[in-house]
Amino acid sequence: MGNSMMQKGGKKIKPFLIKKGLPHLTKVIAQAWDDPKLGLSDEQKAKLQEVKKETLSGVKRYSKMVNMIQNRIVSQALSGANPKDLERFVNKLASVKAEATMVHLNCIYKTRNILSKEQYEYVLSLAKKMKADKKAQK
Repeated sequence: MGNSMMQKGGKKIKPFLIKKGLPHLTKVIAQAWDDPKLGLSDEQKAKLQEVKKETLSGVKRYSKMVNMIQNRIVSQALSGANPKDLERFVNKLASVKAEATMVHLNCIYKTRNILSKEQYEYVLSLAKKMKADKKAQK
């Protein structure tokens, strides 16, 4: 779930409308894959691999589109384009980001339905810890 593309200048493009609050479960689960406390069964692992594959391909596709549209808007805006002429690109950008957000939401939903309640709560606790650790490193 948590993939993003690089924009010019090395800055990551996050194609989602909701940038805070939704955990990137695929990334968290990948790091805890063989954690005995998580205790994933072979069946769960197979299902989670499918969700990961589906999610990452969707995020990659939408990230590329977001990057292209954003670059076009920025380039044209800085070249003096009338904002009215850019409106259709802004609307397209919003639409693509909405679709990317749906990929993220579907990933969370499917993952939650694969995991037991206890496993899901454990993954959420790991996500919070990873976020706190990342903040502490800044």
